[in-house]
Amino acid sequence: MNSPNSEPVEPALPTQAQVVVIGAGVVGASVAYHLAKMGCPDVLLLERKSIGCGTSWHSLGVVGLLRAGPTLTQLAMETARLLPELERETGKSTGYSPRGSINVTGDPARMTQFRRVADIGRSVGLEVEEIDAAEAQRLWPLLNPEGLIGGIHLPTEGQCNPLDLAQAYVAGARARGVAIRENTAVTDLELRDGRVTAVETAAGRVLCEQVVNCSGLWGRDFLRHRGLGLPLQAVEHNYLVTEFIEAVPEGTLILRDPDIRLSVREDARQLSVGFNEEVAKLFGTDGVPEDFCFEQLPPDWEAAMPYLQRAMQRVPILHDAGIRLFLCGPESCTPDTRYLLGPMPGLSNYFVAAGFSGVGIGSSGGAGRALAEWLLTGRPQADLWDVDLRRMMPFQSNRAYLEERATEAQGNLFGIGWPHLQHETARGLRRSPLHGALAQAGACFGAVAGWEVADWFAPEGVEPRHHYSFERPAWFPYAEAEVGAAMAAVAFADRSHVSKFLVLGPGAEAALSGLCASDPAVPVGTQILTPLLDERGGIEALMTLVRRSDEEFLLLSESATQVRDFELLRRALAGQPGCSLVDVTSAYAAVEIMGPAAAETLARAGCPLPGDCDISASIGCAPALLLADARRVVPTWTAIAPTEFAAGLLETLQAASSAAGSGAGARLLGRHAHHYIRTVSRIPVWPQAISSDDTALEAGLGALVDLGGERAFVGREACLRQMESGVTRRLVALELRDPEAVLLGHEPVLRGGSPAGAIHQAAYALGGGGAIGLACIACRPDTTALAGGDTEVLVAGRRVPARFAGLVEHGGARAPADAPLLAAES
Repeated sequence: MNSPNSEPVEPALPTQAQVVVIGAGVVGASVAYHLAKMGCPDVLLLERKSIGCGTSWHSLGVVGLLRAGPTLTQLAMETARLLPELERETGKSTGYSPRGSINVTGDPARMTQFRRVADIGRSVGLEVEEIDAAEAQRLWPLLNPEGLIGGIHLPTEGQCNPLDLAQAYVAGARARGVAIRENTAVTDLELRDGRVTAVETAAGRVLCEQVVNCSGLWGRDFLRHRGLGLPLQAVEHNYLVTEFIEAVPEGTLILRDPDIRLSVREDARQLSVGFNEEVAKLFGTDGVPEDFCFEQLPPDWEAAMPYLQRAMQRVPILHDAGIRLFLCGPESCTPDTRYLLGPMPGLSNYFVAAGFSGVGIGSSGGAGRALAEWLLTGRPQADLWDVDLRRMMPFQSNRAYLEERATEAQGNLFGIGWPHLQHETARGLRRSPLHGALAQAGACFGAVAGWEVADWFAPEGVEPRHHYSFERPAWFPYAEAEVGAAMAAVAFADRSHVSKFLVLGPGAEAALSGLCASDPAVPVGTQILTPLLDERGGIEALMTLVRRSDEEFLLLSESATQVRDFELLRRALAGQPGCSLVDVTSAYAAVEIMGPAAAETLARAGCPLPGDCDISASIGCAPALLLADARRVVPTWTAIAPTEFAAGLLETLQAASSAAGSGAGARLLGRHAHHYIRTVSRIPVWPQAISSDDTALEAGLGALVDLGGERAFVGREACLRQMESGVTRRLVALELRDPEAVLLGHEPVLRGGSPAGAIHQAAYALGGGGAIGLACIACRPDTTALAGGDTEVLVAGRRVPARFAGLVEHGGARAPADAPLLAAES
């Protein structure tokens, strides 16, 4: 028994737990709380120092709700709904105040961005109101409206006390049976057979079934010695707190002016004024000190002063306000500023929730619930690709890369979210073997999963650089000319960046049979398109499978999903006898040959009768695998060859094209033109048009699902059930009737003025007419005719009429434009 004057003795560290959560900031505490709430109380929450002592405690505490996509907006809204419930449950105040916010701007382009994200917010039930400068001043009377043109008002956004929120999550977790240990640093993990079996701490070893890394600032180098470093870099963040200001009313709305990188919140009639520096200052490049706890960094007045001066112009009362506190603290930044959530590649029971880049408070409830669900059920309710850890490539955990990228990425948080925005730092890292030829041809490169991919080609006299716009960009006519060449003659697209995997061995066919929705038991020299499904019938991947021999299969998928797809295959094939998996993405180049003159060009290059699949083709002197894609609106083949043959292969094709009399021998096709042709061909791309949220039947891929025999594969039973009940949503192609309107994705679709779905995959109107989008639309399960009703798409707050251009179906590119469609839900 403790003496009356002694400190309470913390119980001994448990020797085992079902789940160990590392890090007790708001996110780690939320994960532990939600695990217990979902019926898993056998959780151990470990904190190296004190609860919330890393980045949580010095956050501005804004519970922001509006994000760039619907799923992340819904997760933030979930946090706002949870906080009052958490206070009632625990009896602990979080300081939550849903007072609302305004975002203002003087930039017409940013106003367009506001309207676009407002459309997304409204589509998921978030209250968003467009305001002019006068209304902004009425809502925020201390605001100087000079130079402003308008903004948006979010009445339900709020703020809280970050440290109190962390403590409330902890209290809720503890009350539900979670064990919490502070001052317990994790030193290592015990790994065996691709799993974590135990957590090593300074206080002892804990056996476990699952581990969640919520270590924030320490995440970059945590377990780097085991190859498990994370793409995180700490950066400094400055804000100041004024003295009490009589003229500031309690309950003042949160103010953001991203043009001058300003955030202002009121608390007890003091103003917290935050700045987002355009070029971030790095912290802890050699590692965050282990004893870091509730510490402030030396204030950088010189860096903050230009932002403070702009803040005084927008909020003049700051001129005379006394400064009570200047706080500089670190926060963790990712290469693309979106946080990291989900399973760690290479380990089957190790998860991550880190890198929230200033949105951890507002995301904590939704993200904590989603990850807890992922741990307990194998997947979250909604696909979370935007923040999925597996979107990151292994090289992005490199220290030099992170230090270079973080200075720019953190500054982009308040930048304009231009379409196809490209980072300028840490570039040129993954180059196709055709990179030199593309650059010489005038390529303007964009980055895709670290690859330098030609977005478009500049004609002679035009500088190949990016021009950003929410309307038609300056490069539009050049990409349109590329489409014209592909439609009229022949064009070549470098596709070396696509992901390529080999499944090898005598057990390869049997292993793939249990995974692929299409039957892989095809003759050697055959290609098929196959969805890979989850148990609910959701599309985990869409791959081209080529049987190269009795014991060798080549699978092709999108470049952005290389890590995710490899992990999907690795986990599915693990333990299968006589089967191995190899990522051969970098070993092979790929060139697409597209257009009416494609067959003649291939014939002159040494392939006289190009068919569906030729596993031993020759293009000039280059050995190649030649695959046809019958889904395109124009004839298309893909030539895949070892990388050392790539340059000669392209030169041979270009020479053959000129000899064929096409007049387009040197025409190359950039990513924007290529994407347009795929979209107008109604080819759904994962993760743009389809994801695990969509079933094969909903996405028009039902013809690829083998339901006729007895072969068992993942998702088969779910497909059978949905086939019996019918689909209630369907992927269709839409074309805007206004040729000037631009689709970017996520735009809400209206039927008869009511919400009916959203654009998933979008393309510029490069072929004439209006922009094309693939949209998932509500439908009745008992009909296949979409009749009557006005269809509109919300584009930056404007209703743009649209016409249906056909169902998305496997082989749908050959269907007439007036093909029967599904009926909208009446």
